[in-house]
Amino acid sequence: EVGGDYFGYFPAGPGRFAVVVGDATGHGVAAGLVVGMAKAVLSTLRLGARTGGPAGWLSELNGALKASVAQRGLGMCLGLAHVETETGGVRLGVAGVPHSFHWKAGRGALVRLELSAPPLGYLSRVDPATAELELEPGDRLVLFTDGLIEQRSGSGEMWDYDGIEEALAPLCAAGVPPLVTARALLDACAAFASGAPLDDDQTVVVLARSTG
Repeated sequence: EVGGDYFGYFPAGPGRFAVVVGDATGHGVAAGLVVGMAKAVLSTLRLGARTGGPAGWLSELNGALKASVAQRGLGMCLGLAHVETETGGVRLGVAGVPHSFHWKAGRGALVRLELSAPPLGYLSRVDPATAELELEPGDRLVLFTDGLIEQRSGSGEMWDYDGIEEALAPLCAAGVPPLVTARALLDACAAFASGAPLDDDQTVVVLARSTG
């Protein structure tokens, strides 16, 4: 089965790389079509060394999707981060994806980044929500698709942001490696579901700045 979730990372200019997490509407071939188009547009932007930051990239992707797949009722939620390798500076742009979390190691605090904007492909113009932050040594940025927050238990309760925060904070505090953290978060969501079917694709990306 073709899924609608997508994640990736790639160079985005000198001393910078991009991390992307997306969720196309629908399932099967239609969702795969949208994901394929998003990957192609992002590749073009990367190879063209486009400026404008994540907001500019998301706006261009919105125009491409609106011109090609909107008439089919298709679109995409996307989060895009540009990360400076030397300083740990992050420029984040989102359109439709759930709120991300920033683990601040120095404070021992998990901060929810409450950024919201419409998904891509439906409106002629979208103004992505943006934020700039600094990843200090030991910090983490955690992005994910809505399959986690919308997962329901057998009794119909949603996991929501509270469930993610409760599972994620101790993993970050313990310095659990990023890949293991992502897997543990997915496992915690499955445990919450307690045998209930998974309602949607689930994707987690954990970006960490090393302490070395």
